[in-house]
Amino acid sequence: MPKVTIRTYAQLREYTQGQPQVELELPEPRTLAQLLQQLGIPREKTRILFVNSRAADREQLVHAGDTVDLFSAIGGG
Repeated sequence: MPKVTIRTYAQLREYTQGQPQVELELPEPRTLAQLLQQLGIPREKTRILFVNSRAADREQLVHAGDTVDLFSAIGGG
């Protein structure tokens, strides 16, 4: 089954069981908003989104083989 790699940072790791990187099956393209919903991440928890190292918005389509980076609204530091 085709997969997408999700990398989470800071507080967002609570939605991936503390793992910095997870792979999800992705049988067909979906938007970042749909992917966030699948992961159970509330909209207000994410601020910066990347797909394949490029800035993205929530309406961008994610395809199998893509890498998604999710940063929280407050990263600290």
